[in-house]
Amino acid sequence: MKSERDLLVEYKLARERRDDIKSALADAQQVYDHAETAMVEFLIAKEANETATYDGVGYCKMMKPLVYANCVEANKPALWAHLEKVGRKDLIRETISPAALSSYIGEVIDAGKAPPDMVSYYLKQSLKMY
Repeated sequence: MKSERDLLVEYKLARERRDDIKSALADAQQVYDHAETAMVEFLIAKEANETATYDGVGYCKMMKPLVYANCVEANKPALWAHLEKVGRKDLIRETISPAALSSYIGEVIDAGKAPPDMVSYYLKQSLKMY
């Protein structure tokens, strides 16, 4: 059986290792986000959806942008009325989850329609490596 001291040392080392990994992950995420943004901006400037294929690297392709929608509390009654009007009462609970609202706004955009004024949203372009 391990002593109290041994358990404490093991715990301390595990916590330090975890904190080091979290820090390294945060740094790696920043590098990744910067590289992804640069690649997306490059493809947009070229008016291209994907890169060329390179031996040993592959290629990447821009995916359909992710939609992140939001509605402030003051606009929720208008949003509820809008959703009822367009036959999407299924989205209404005590509140509308951000994922459900984002999905609905994505459907509206895909249909070529303008999202309702009471909803704010942004699109996040993403890439996929092949």
